[in-house]
Amino acid sequence: MNDILNSSDRYNSSNTKYLKPGKGLQQLTKSNKRVDVWRKKNNEKIQFTWKRHNNSKKSRIDYLLLDENIMPLVSSADIRPACIKSTDHQAISFKLIKPTKRGQGYWKLNCMHLNDPIYISLIEKAIFKCTELHKSLPKADQWELKKQIKHESIEYSKLKSKHTFRKQIKTPQ
Repeated sequence: MNDILNSSDRYNSSNTKYLKPGKGLQQLTKSNKRVDVWRKKNNEKIQFTWKRHNNSKKSRIDYLLLDENIMPLVSSADIRPACIKSTDHQAISFKLIKPTKRGQGYWKLNCMHLNDPIYISLIEKAIFKCTELHKSLPKADQWELKKQIKHESIEYSKLKSKHTFRKQIKTPQ
C-alpha cells in the first residue's frame, strides 16, 4: 500500500516536514481491530523501515499488525537490518511473552460414579433440564447437554472428594 499510519512515519527533505497519512491503511487497521505493534511499543520514537540512499526521503511503511487482544503478550518491538541483502527495507521484529496461565487441562469421567444412585439421579435431572430447554435446537447444536453433564460430574466429584476426605480425618485408622 505504501501508506503510513502516523504523520511522523514519512519524511521528505524537500518539504522539510512530515507528511499526512492516507485513510486507507488507517481504516483497514481500525475495521479489523489491528494494532501497529512497533508504534504501540515505541510510542513517540521516530524510525524508518525504508529510505533513499541520500536520506532525502524516509518512510515507515512496513508494519506488523496484530489483533489488539494479543498486544499484552508483546514485550518489545524494534526495527533492524533485514537478513535479505536484495532489499532496501529494514525488518520489524517483536518478542512475545510466553503466557503463564494454563488451560483447564484434560478431564475424564470417574466411572465409579456410574454405580452411585445419587450421581445417576443428578445426571438424569441435568439431561431432562437440558433437553427441555434446548429441544428446539437441531441435534447437532445441542452441545449444551454435554457441557452440563461435564459440569455436574466435576462438581459432584469435588463434593464427593471433600466428603471422603472429611470422613478419613474424623475416623482415624
